[in-house]
Amino acid sequence: MARRWSGEVRVYFEQYEVGTATVSVGIKRELDALENTALGDTAERVLAGIRKDGIEWSGYFDDSTSFDAFKATNIGSATLVCSVFIGTTTGNRAYGALTRLYSESVAMANKGVVMANGSMVPDHTLDRGYVHLLRTTGTGSSSSAAVDGAAASTGTGFWYLHVFSYAGGGSSVVNLQDSADDVTYAAVGTQAVSAATAYRISVTGTIRRYTRLIWDATGTKSLASMLSRGGTANG
Repeated sequence: MARRWSGEVRVYFEQYEVGTATVSVGIKRELDALENTALGDTAERVLAGIRKDGIEWSGYFDDSTSFDAFKATNIGSATLVCSVFIGTTTGNRAYGALTRLYSESVAMANKGVVMANGSMVPDHTLDRGYVHLLRTTGTGSSSSAAVDGAAASTGTGFWYLHVFSYAGGGSSVVNLQDSADDVTYAAVGTQAVSAATAYRISVTGTIRRYTRLIWDATGTKSLASMLSRGGTANG
């Protein structure tokens, strides 16, 4: 079954935002189970773990030229970084995946926007996490608000970082940091950025209770981020 939300939903893929005027978003997470038959091994009751996830959306995209070029380059690709924010408050539910894009768009004459309908198929399963940093633009060193993950997590999480724009030359560094007490922080992931693009960064080991982003003063950049924390309610 697909679950649908209305209201403040943001859809990001690569350096593009389709959440400017999202009409609808559907997140589908399915699990198949192959049951044992009379001819099978009675100890092997169920073979579970066959996942069929998907993301479907429709909305307005505000730049038809770049979106058409982007679609032509990436249609059918398995390397597309996608995030869906369910709400615009830090800590809200979010989903992310590397996806294949299937989309049609119709230009709206003299409006400078397109109506886009998309169906994205993850190359594996959706990572379930939380909104870590809403889209924001910064020109100097800055820090995002800390997100309280409620507990430490073990195993692999994924940090989704969308860079919508970057100007100013050189390379800027963005750090994902964690803390046990919201006082002393240490980097658990680092990404250098020098252009508008997106990343899905593996974060292994233990991610402590609180997390935040720190970015340096190099260049002017517009960023958004989500984080999955494997092994916790947020992951």
